[in-house]
Amino acid sequence: MRGMVWTVGQTVSSKAATVLQQIIIAKYFLSDDDFGMVAMAQVVVSLASIGASLGVGEILVRRHQRFDIWVQIGFWLNVCAGLTGMLLVFGLVPVWNGAFATVAHLFGRHDATIPQVQGLLLIWALYLPSDAILQVIYARLRVDMRFKALAVIGTFYIVAQAVLAVSFAACGWGPYALVAPVPVVSIATVLIAWRLCGMRIGLRPKFRRWGFILKDSRYFLMNNVLNTFLQQGDYMVTGVFFAPAILGAYYWSYRMSTQTAQLIGANLTGVLLPSFAKMKDELPRMIAAYKRTCAALLLIGMPICFLQSLLAQPVFHLIFGDRLARELPLFELLSLGMAFTLPMTASTSLLLAQGRYRLNMFWTGTMAVTFVATVLAAAFCGSVIYVAGFVGGYFAIWGPLTVLLPLKGMGVSKLRFFGDVYVLPVLLAVVSAACGLGLSRVGSHGDLMQAVLRLGGWGLSLAVMMALFRPKAAMEVLPRLMKRAPRIA
Repeated sequence: MRGMVWTVGQTVSSKAATVLQQIIIAKYFLSDDDFGMVAMAQVVVSLASIGASLGVGEILVRRHQRFDIWVQIGFWLNVCAGLTGMLLVFGLVPVWNGAFATVAHLFGRHDATIPQVQGLLLIWALYLPSDAILQVIYARLRVDMRFKALAVIGTFYIVAQAVLAVSFAACGWGPYALVAPVPVVSIATVLIAWRLCGMRIGLRPKFRRWGFILKDSRYFLMNNVLNTFLQQGDYMVTGVFFAPAILGAYYWSYRMSTQTAQLIGANLTGVLLPSFAKMKDELPRMIAAYKRTCAALLLIGMPICFLQSLLAQPVFHLIFGDRLARELPLFELLSLGMAFTLPMTASTSLLLAQGRYRLNMFWTGTMAVTFVATVLAAAFCGSVIYVAGFVGGYFAIWGPLTVLLPLKGMGVSKLRFFGDVYVLPVLLAVVSAACGLGLSRVGSHGDLMQAVLRLGGWGLSLAVMMALFRPKAAMEVLPRLMKRAPRIA
C-alpha cells in the first residue's frame, strides 16, 4: 500500500503533465500531419530497438536474493543491447526511406515528410543507451522497495519531457518538439537516479556469464518482438491504409485514451512485480492478492474510463471547438475499450514473478497476431473509425482473457474469478455512464453545463450503487491510502 501511494502520486502528477502537454500542443502548435510523422518514427524506433529489450530489469528483480551477484553482469549486457539498438536505428534510416517512398508511391501520396521522419529517427534513437541503464537502476530500487525514489524519478522524467515539448513547440520546432526532449531528459534522469540509488558497478563486463541471463532473456526478447507488433500494429496498418493526417488523429486519440488506464493500472508494475516475487512460495496468498488487486483496479478504473468517454464530446468542443472533430469519435471508442485493460498489468507482473516467461511469450504472440488481423479487417472497411471501434472491441475481449491466464494450473475456477472481478465494475460503469448521459439530455445546455450534468449524474449514481452493492470494497482502499499518506508525507 505504501508503494501504491507513491506510485499513484507519481502517476497523477505525471499524467496531469502529459495530458496538459497534449492539449496545449494539439490546440496551438502541431497538426495531425505532425502527429502522424511522430507515429511513423515511433514505429521504426520500436522495431529497431527490439534487440535492446532483453528484460534484464525483470530478471534481476526476480533474482532479488542474489541481486548483487548479477547486477554487474546485467548492467553491461543491457548497455551493449542499448548501443546495438541505437546503431540499428541509424542503419535502418536508408531502409525506412525506401520503404516509406514505396508506400507513398503505391498509395499516390506525397513523400515530402521523409526527411523530417529521418531526422526524428536519428534524434529518438539517442535515448536507447541511457534507457538501458535506467532499467538496471529501476531494478535496484524495486528490489529495495524504494518506491519514493522511483516516484521522484518517474515524475521528473515525465514532467521534464512535457515542459520541454511545449517549450520546443512554442519555438516552432514542429514534430521535433515531441522527440527532442526524449534523449535529453533520459540522460538527465540517469544522472539523478544513479545518485539516488547509490549503485556501484565494476568495469569488468564478465562476458562468460552473460549466457546465464540470456537463457531467460530469450523469452523476453521474443516477447518484445511480439509485443512491438501488439503495441505498434495499429499504427503500422493505419499508416499504410490512410493518409498521415488520419494516422496522426488516431495516434493522438489513442495516446489520450490510455491516460486513465495508465494512471490507475499500467504504472503499478513497479510495485506489483517485486511484491508478487516475494510471495512466489505462498500460492494461496499470491492468488488472494492477485484477485484483490484486479478487483480494486476494475472497481475504481472502469467507471472512470467510461466517464472519460462520456465527457469527451462537451469537453473537446469546449476546449478545441471543431479543431478535433476527427479525433472525438476515435477517442470515445478507444476509451471504452481501455476500461477492460486495467488489470492486464497485474497479470503480466504475476506471470513474470512466477518465472512463467514462456507462457507469457506465447500469449503475447497470440494477442499480437489477432490484434494485427483485427486492425487489418477494420482498415479494409475503409474508415479509421472502424479501426478505433475494432481496437476497442479487441481489448474488451482480450483484456479479461489475459487476466485469467495466470490462473492456469492453480486450481482456481476461472468462471467464478471472472464473475467476482468483472461483473460488478461493468455494471457500475454502464449504469453510471447511462445516468450521466440521460441527465444531460434533459433540456438544452451549453458545453460546460453538459459536462457538469454528465459528471454529476455519473458521480451520484455511482455513489448510490457502490453504497448498495459493495460498501466494503468501496471503503477498502481509501482509508488505507489516507492512513499511509500522512506517514509518508
